[in-house]
Amino acid sequence: HQATVLVSLKDADISVRRRALDLLFVICDTDNAERIVDELVAHLVVADASIREEMVLKIAILAEKYATDLRWYVDTILKLISISGDYVGDSVWHRVVQIVTNHPQGDLQGYAAATLFVAVSPHRCHETTVSVAAYVLGEFGFLIAERPGMSGDEQFHVLHQHWFNVDTKTRAILISTYAKLANLYEECRPLVAPVFARSKNSSDVEVQQRCVEYASIREAFSPETVEDLLREMPPFEDKRRSALELRLLETEGEDSAAVTKASMPSEVEQQRALQSAQMLSNSPIEEEEEMPPIDEQEDEQEDAPDYEQEDEQEDEPDEDEPGMEEEDEQEDEPDEEEEEFDDQEESQEQAPDAGGGEPPEDKKEDVVENGSANPVVVGIPKELIPAMRKAFS
Repeated sequence: HQATVLVSLKDADISVRRRALDLLFVICDTDNAERIVDELVAHLVVADASIREEMVLKIAILAEKYATDLRWYVDTILKLISISGDYVGDSVWHRVVQIVTNHPQGDLQGYAAATLFVAVSPHRCHETTVSVAAYVLGEFGFLIAERPGMSGDEQFHVLHQHWFNVDTKTRAILISTYAKLANLYEECRPLVAPVFARSKNSSDVEVQQRCVEYASIREAFSPETVEDLLREMPPFEDKRRSALELRLLETEGEDSAAVTKASMPSEVEQQRALQSAQMLSNSPIEEEEEMPPIDEQEDEQEDAPDYEQEDEQEDEPDEDEPGMEEEDEQEDEPDEEEEEFDDQEESQEQAPDAGGGEPPEDKKEDVVENGSANPVVVGIPKELIPAMRKAFS
């Protein structure tokens, strides 16, 4: 019944046309997506204003959800802008930028840059086309700079011809693009500098601030820092619901069949997300292959001798020998007591005793041979005698 539903889009009753649009949105899948989207885009030319915004939103969602080739998605959005640009909200072209940025595989970024370069080449084009072209050329224009007629200065001239026909919001995007072009191509710097100089006194704060900052960036920072500041943007964060789905939720409510369908990812979207995750993530697969299997590691641990336990057993004192702990504590006493004992011994050998002379020779020999002496003669406390015996043994 697809053909019957497509005919109902041309019905005179607006309620029938809306029901037909809702039904086409729900029955769309991977097999018939291109035909339904092309039919909706063709009908958009003659559609009345009351349904155009809703059609643009649903066409954008279907093109993204079932696009097996993202180049077809880019072409579809550009058709929407050229046919009904006033009804293409910022969320639509913002989504194009996100998808192109997040999918570096293949030639999507170069294709988008070249397609948008051609789209803004005419002097008259929609402002939304200028906005999306300015962003994409600023990020990925270097991919087509080597092609004939698409050099850096040509990209500047193609964009700058629309400067006086766009509002301040689009001019702010153009200024950032000019700064990136001047950073990549020296021939663009003398073209960009006068634009920044004239716009430093702009009445719009955003335009004024960007011009002042970009004009002074090379004087304030080193060339390496400027390169880092003006390099391409990182991938956008993938959220559970895109801005288009949230917009559809606002207009139709949570209970709508269209909202339920839009929130369910298609097989194409799942494959696309998997490919992007594999390219953007650095999974350490090679390191895991180099590691030995877990079973072998356990066998090695079982076969290896347990030296640590043997050392602990050797270090543990035997409970059957009560004197071991005391001897170990005495052995571990600081060397200061031994040094003090040596100092006392030397001082006693040099100093005269209480009778005014050295002790007899037989008493000295007793001290050396027996390792003990009369405490009164030597002058050593009794508690140090065991340590002295060990020291001289």
